Amino acid sequence: MSQTEENLDLREDLVHLQAEVEKRQNLLNQWMEEVHTAEQKVAAAEAERDSVRRQMSELHQRASGFEEQLSGLQQENRRLAELLQATALERDQALVRAGGLEEQISIRDGRIAALEEEIRTRLTTRIWRKIRGTGK
Repeated sequence: MSQTEENLDLREDLVHLQAEVEKRQNLLNQWMEEVHTAEQKVAAAEAERDSVRRQMSELHQRASGFEEQLSGLQQENRRLAELLQATALERDQALVRAGGLEEQISIRDGRIAALEEEIRTRLTTRIWRKIRGTGK
């Protein structure tokens, strides 16, 4: 083979190699873009994860506050239930006393009515005796 042919073959090989290098360089650039995109996605996912963690922490704090409020309200509810029970007992006792007082009043009213009737009868009898002139 002559030197010119050899040079031509070498140039042809060089062109093929340059095309292969360019093709590989394009692939490498493509992969680098994909790696960069993936890194951006990872960074965005990490930021979102951090945001979710902060929100969860805030929710846990709020839940803890709600639990404390609930505990306080439950204690207050128990206290009020005891107070209600004591008040109901007092009411029942007062109703019993009121019933006894009503009975006493009813008995007194009956006695008063009987006394009033006796007084009327006596007065009527006296008035009739005086009218008839019999005395007492």
